[in-house]
Amino acid sequence: MDQLNVASFGLGRITLQPTVGELADVTRKTYRVATGLNGKIGSGWTWDAYYQYGHTNFRQISPHNPIPTNFLLAVDAVRDANGNIVCRSTLTNPTNGCKPANPFGSGLMSPESIAYFTGTSDSSTDLEQNVVAANVQGKVFDTWAGAASIAAGLEYREDKIEGTADPISTASRFYTGNVTPIGGSIEVKEGYLETAIPLAANVTMAKSLEVNAAVRRTNYSTSGSVTTWKGGLVWEPIDLLRVRATRSRDIRAPNMVELYGALTSGIALVRDPVTNQDINSNTVAGGNPNLVPEIGDTTTFGVVLQPPSEILGGRFRLSVDHFDISLDEAIGTLGAQTIVNRCFQGDQSYCQYITRNAGGTITAIYNLSFNLNELITKGFDIELGYDRPIGEASRIGLRVLGTRVSKLTTVFVDGTKIDRSGQDGQPTSQVSGVPDWQVDTSLDFSHGPFATSLRVHWFTDGRYDNSLIGPDQAGYSITSPASISNNSTPGRTYLDLSASYSFKLANDTADVQVYGVINNLTDQDPPPAPSSTGAYNPTLYDPLGRMYRLGFRLNF
Repeated sequence: MDQLNVASFGLGRITLQPTVGELADVTRKTYRVATGLNGKIGSGWTWDAYYQYGHTNFRQISPHNPIPTNFLLAVDAVRDANGNIVCRSTLTNPTNGCKPANPFGSGLMSPESIAYFTGTSDSSTDLEQNVVAANVQGKVFDTWAGAASIAAGLEYREDKIEGTADPISTASRFYTGNVTPIGGSIEVKEGYLETAIPLAANVTMAKSLEVNAAVRRTNYSTSGSVTTWKGGLVWEPIDLLRVRATRSRDIRAPNMVELYGALTSGIALVRDPVTNQDINSNTVAGGNPNLVPEIGDTTTFGVVLQPPSEILGGRFRLSVDHFDISLDEAIGTLGAQTIVNRCFQGDQSYCQYITRNAGGTITAIYNLSFNLNELITKGFDIELGYDRPIGEASRIGLRVLGTRVSKLTTVFVDGTKIDRSGQDGQPTSQVSGVPDWQVDTSLDFSHGPFATSLRVHWFTDGRYDNSLIGPDQAGYSITSPASISNNSTPGRTYLDLSASYSFKLANDTADVQVYGVINNLTDQDPPPAPSSTGAYNPTLYDPLGRMYRLGFRLNF
């Protein structure tokens, strides 16, 4: 290098050595014990009570995990006074154990060197739950349209989490997958009251009419008490038509992982708008003990069409439901890139989650669970089902489930909005959106012991990133930092085919079923659209291609 008059150069490698990488041995053990009692109280009333205990242990061991500080010392190799290749640090600290590593080529690193700059990360997490509950239900009074019913109950839950990790992980010295020790618990006490009251039955334009209501009071040891409620109406004007509507106040408290999940670190590609450079930044994910419950206001209404089977020669059902959900304090992660962008745009509440060194370079981004300001989603669900017999031993069935999402908007603290409906991509260091339409269809046929099914999953074309602008969109400019050369992602149609045949062994000693499945029948590849996990959005696109499975089930 001296002859070329070059003082330094950059070197990057995808893998360090065949034995060095992100390998993991994961073990999960779960057991659960439950017991309960039930009985009657007088006429028309029943009660039940139960206790449940559950325990899960999750352990992950990752050998050959690189330690960046040791690796930098190992590749900083020089010759000593005797001409031997040694670590430069060894010249001043002979007992530091450093072994020189050759980063060029493949298979040139010695086992001693690999042992020096890698280690085994080892983490273990225990989850424990105790639940005690009691319920009572019965009829409270009669109306001219029928009996009004009521249900009430009390419940107590206790969740605990405890996790340990090796010293190197605890100090965040591994390249990726660092886990920190954790511990925490949640106690929940709640009581509820529900009722359903019939208002009309078997009269003109009211085959049935019923209102229902519920209220629940919940106390969380981590965030205090909240009240939720629901009110609904179900109207069946004629036999084949039902109309339903619901308005509710709902909550979801943060779970143990969201509150106390271990901090784990990894590497993500982020564009720093301050320097306008792409960097591989250390990102830290994990729980946030300051989370509070999500509070949602939900409005749904829909219709169900279900004519008698003799009209269409089989069972037919069609339902269409509109949903409108507004969620305050929504719990989620934003992604490292969004955190950096929001800080650069002036939202100081996100800057505290970014660490920079003295030179201003980003060294860490904390992509934790947050209470986002607001999440709004609107759309509708469609379900269609039809099945009918064919002769005496055969049956055919069709089922279609479709969802149209017209809005999936995150509203930030300063009022800025991002709508991710129609976003099929999962941009690097950001979260995924949802397609405008998703439809799942299954066509089933059975004849005696034989059954087969064709399943179709389809979703629409979309955008890679709804916060960017492509050449086919208004406002595109090659000088704008919000523009991208291609902001389109294709939809997909996936076909899965399965079949099975059932029979009995001799003397009826066992039931046997032989089955086969072909997933992604047409071998659809995912489109290139970079994400944090690879070259495509794994939430939507199948990464494996055509896959076969053959097996049998045996029941004695």
